[in-house]
Amino acid sequence: MSLVLELQKDLISNEVELTTILRKALLISNKLSIKESIKWLEYEINGYPNSDESFPEYRNISCNTKAFNPYHGWQPLIYDDNEIWGILKKVPIVWSIAEIENSLKKSKDIIYLGGERANSLAKYVNTQVRFEISAASLHHILEQVIIKLLDWTTELEKKGILGEGISFTQEEKINAQSFHNCIFDNSVKNSGALGTNIDFNNNGNIGDGNSITNNVTNAIDNLIKEIQSDSNLKPEVKDGVIENLNLLKIEKEDSKLKKTLKTLVSFGSILVDKAPYIIERIDIIKKFFNF
Repeated sequence: MSLVLELQKDLISNEVELTTILRKALLISNKLSIKESIKWLEYEINGYPNSDESFPEYRNISCNTKAFNPYHGWQPLIYDDNEIWGILKKVPIVWSIAEIENSLKKSKDIIYLGGERANSLAKYVNTQVRFEISAASLHHILEQVIIKLLDWTTELEKKGILGEGISFTQEEKINAQSFHNCIFDNSVKNSGALGTNIDFNNNGNIGDGNSITNNVTNAIDNLIKEIQSDSNLKPEVKDGVIENLNLLKIEKEDSKLKKTLKTLVSFGSILVDKAPYIIERIDIIKKFFNF
């Protein structure tokens, strides 16, 4: 049977693990000396370098970045700097396909990640950091790899490069040399800030060595400054909101924090028309306290 058609059959079957399929695809690529696919397949089989190297966009997946709070456990890591916030919303998955498959066998829901990137970030916030990703996002990576392989084998078939058993004719090998496959050219690009070497110092927020609690305090202080300069709000409304925001910075007991947050939420009917941004920011701050 044709090696290429056999690979296609494996790709649409649920009975063959993707790691096995990748090895077969690598065999085909090596026999045909197709450099683009060899590089990509080796990365998918062995894992990507854990640094700012060439990296496929489909492996940058959405995540929840959380830091450990001594009073409330794992809480969302909040930054009002848009550039840093953009970095924290995604994490690069550098694992080999085999590691991804094994992770999915162990967990069907949420998967927790640490590693160099989390350790690097933890140094700046003075507490533990972890990334939470969904099992579905890992399944998406596997699906993207399968789609690329199907496209690749379909292009080989169109050009008459099929193979017989585990061999290819001399003509097929020659045709493969003139076969430029753009499927892999566009899949790999530099991951930039999504690599492990994250420099937060340039933004002045995380690099100051503040704890996670101080970072939320800064977010509250920034909101207070905006409220103080807002001419649309009555003085008594400003004072009430600011007073309760300041309480959030010093309260330690859950019951008192809940009461303060409830008071802030009660201002919603007053603020919804005059200053909706305050409601949005309070909702973000609430997530830190997990209430």
